[in-house]
Amino acid sequence: MPYRSSRRASLRLAQLVTGVPWITCAPELGSTKSIAAKILTRLGDELQTLALWPDFEARVDQIADCLESDPNRIDYGQHRRALATWSMPDEHRRALTAGIPRLRRLHERADADVGTVLTFRQVTQGHYVHSPTIRARSRGAARAALVGKLGPLMAGDLRKERLRLHHRVTAYADHIAEACDQHGCRDPLLLSQDAMRLTGRSLEHLGDEG
Repeated sequence: MPYRSSRRASLRLAQLVTGVPWITCAPELGSTKSIAAKILTRLGDELQTLALWPDFEARVDQIADCLESDPNRIDYGQHRRALATWSMPDEHRRALTAGIPRLRRLHERADADVGTVLTFRQVTQGHYVHSPTIRARSRGAARAALVGKLGPLMAGDLRKERLRLHHRVTAYADHIAEACDQHGCRDPLLLSQDAMRLTGRSLEHLGDEG
């Protein structure tokens, strides 16, 4: 239910901002109208059963009021647009996985799309399935293989080497997000160069202090 709640809240917020029907906002949030309809139906049934629908709407309205007055709010829509054709340069992937012995295979022969999806997920704060990289793959073996590689790196109880990589990717994604905020949608290569400039240090140790 928490996931459906957050997605429904996002749709409601988009509706308040745009003034158009909430389901029409789904594509702008990286979803589809059909998925949004399912979320509403399932969550709606649960909230109606618990008589919590009015409370849910009121809380979302409070969030909207806070966002409207917040000068530091983040435009995640811009982040998604900026990363629509971006992919992590292979040298960045290799640097982020360097010096982590038990991730040697990820360092030497990893699918470059893994880093791209993990970064997209962090920069946009969205679900990984909405990544253009995932969507570009068919629903067959290629997509399943990529999702299989992502799973162990997105678990909620990451430890040791995977947790270390998570800290690095998070720090890297923060710089990508900062580049998005500073320059908006621009050439994907320039976006990566901006991120490198903003780090001010080598990627091999980025985030290790976390």
